[in-house]
Amino acid sequence: MNEVKYRLAGSGEFIIENFNKAKAFSSFFPGIAGLDGIPLWAFYVNRGQCVSSFGTRDKDGAILEFLPANQAYALTPLKGFRTFLKVNKGGRPIFHEPFRDADSETARHASTRMVIRSSNLEIEEINRHLGIAVNVLYMTIPNEPFAALARRVSITNISKKKIGIEIVDGLSQVISFGISEDCHKLMSRTIEAWVKVSNLENKAPFYALKVKPNDTPELEYVESGNFYLACEIGKRAGKILKPIVDPDIVFGTDGDISYPRVFAESKVFAPDGYQKTECRTPSAFAHAKFDLAPGEEKGVVSIIGNIRDVRMLKPVVSKIKDRDYFGKKFSENEDIIKGLQDTVFTKSCSSEFDHYCRQAFLDNLLRGGFPVTIDTPSGPFVFYAYARKHGDLERDYNSFLLQPSYYSQGNGAYRDINQNRRNDVLFNPDLKYDNISTFINAIQPDGFNPHLIEGINLSLKSGSPIDAVKKVREFLKGPFTPGSLMSFLEKEKIMPKRAAGEFLKDVLAVSIKSDLVMPGEGYWIDHWTYNLDLLENYLMCYPEDLRSLLFEKKDFTFYDTYLRVNPRDGKYVYADGKIRQFGAVYEDEDKKRAIEGRRSQPYRVRVNNGKGEIYRTSLFVKLACVLANKIASLDPFGIGIEMEAGKPGWCDSLNNLPGIFGSSVAETFELKR
Repeated sequence: MNEVKYRLAGSGEFIIENFNKAKAFSSFFPGIAGLDGIPLWAFYVNRGQCVSSFGTRDKDGAILEFLPANQAYALTPLKGFRTFLKVNKGGRPIFHEPFRDADSETARHASTRMVIRSSNLEIEEINRHLGIAVNVLYMTIPNEPFAALARRVSITNISKKKIGIEIVDGLSQVISFGISEDCHKLMSRTIEAWVKVSNLENKAPFYALKVKPNDTPELEYVESGNFYLACEIGKRAGKILKPIVDPDIVFGTDGDISYPRVFAESKVFAPDGYQKTECRTPSAFAHAKFDLAPGEEKGVVSIIGNIRDVRMLKPVVSKIKDRDYFGKKFSENEDIIKGLQDTVFTKSCSSEFDHYCRQAFLDNLLRGGFPVTIDTPSGPFVFYAYARKHGDLERDYNSFLLQPSYYSQGNGAYRDINQNRRNDVLFNPDLKYDNISTFINAIQPDGFNPHLIEGINLSLKSGSPIDAVKKVREFLKGPFTPGSLMSFLEKEKIMPKRAAGEFLKDVLAVSIKSDLVMPGEGYWIDHWTYNLDLLENYLMCYPEDLRSLLFEKKDFTFYDTYLRVNPRDGKYVYADGKIRQFGAVYEDEDKKRAIEGRRSQPYRVRVNNGKGEIYRTSLFVKLACVLANKIASLDPFGIGIEMEAGKPGWCDSLNNLPGIFGSSVAETFELKR
């Protein structure tokens, strides 16, 4: 009955029977909310009720604490979403916690199932002893001015008798907005002094710090916040449930959240009294009671996320009460993800291969971004949306970023984004040589390149007329992004959303794109090699453009940096009586000040010792510069390219090789190519 089984359904769903007994694994939601939505990151494991952490922007925006994989496997059943039930079949109520209560008599009669889809996650427990089926469905909310995770918990009576259900469902702990990852992990007790939950009178709790916990005399208020909303669902329109934000009401005052002692052991559970709302880590629970006839289904729908202002919650309450809201958003979310996957629609004799292509494409576009074409009065404007660094639970070291705005951009390493954009020109010819410009322009005069790609900024072309009110013209004087412009127009209530979309097209038509490329951690030896794939794929589409691309386009630049590679006498050292290569890269403070003093495009090499105009040249010159630098970096045997700048290639297990004068022949073959 409890045997673990894996199968791939014809529709592409991956199903694990009795998932909580299967070998542990971790994965994540796409973090895509459409161009007109605010994305939310979320990770899950096959333990407990699966979702182990989620939040907005980065780890500092966690709503449920980010946990590395090994901790997530152990703690998700305790710290993640939980459902507490009292099931009354005509006698004394029986307490049960689905998906977790493994040692109880009721759990021994239960089987579970996990259904993994590209756009959502579903789990189910069938409990013949209690006569109920508990189904949980997760998805992120698309096309809304807030970021949120939606969760539907439905309970079906699979017995032949009427059953009474009392349910408490939600999160034992919620991180209030404004608490950084460091604060939560290292001083969670101290930071509780700043915590306050408000808006309970509207049954939509707003979790935020009272003020920013800065150690300065200046007082800064926190405007944004996390929120929770729950609604009972059945045949009719939903009823907003009163939230429980004080965990003591459910668990008791001893701070132990392993067992909901108060709820489980009280004859009459009464959550309507006084709740502590300040100076403590809050919860996000909903409570409901209902009867189920044989075959009948009822439950709770909840959304938990982040919103810019507490005043924006009022219309959200009205939306979730609509019994069709969850279904509409489910379809929207599914359509967005399927629409992206349709880019590589594949029909072969193997349905497994067809589904693999779709999922592999989705995973790779998340790492490199998806090129969206926006038609403007001056022609197509191509913009990369949805990018994110691979911040999965196994790569817990990565500082991922999902920009919490419309037209969301993310961050990534030069190599990661480059290799995941190699084929994009084959799918979207509007790109032309945009990616070649982005990555070739990031090559420095010494042949190395910076580490981080963080999307684009926009600026208006000189003398461009914009028909807009003064407030908008002032906003457009500084660097902006498509998302920041749309958010500004919404926040200031300057024009309706449809009009704002048309205005954005007019602005893009007279804007200049600037890649946000930052120095980062240092220099790997293999980053430059992926540019050859960009060139070859471009020429597959535009073979007639070879001469023009190499010699006639004179708009290529060099990246300027303050990170210098030490000469040999600065990095060859004695360490424990052995000669080693340490401290290969250092910061040039004078150069850093010079770069920071530039008003625009600071990381561009300039003529006249860095004080003149930006130096522009051809692609051929840039490639010749790489060629000369890399040939000069061959090891003493003329075989491999030296790891002279402190980093190896992509393989992290080689991290110590630069210290012992490592070199790599793989890059030599790329040099020959």
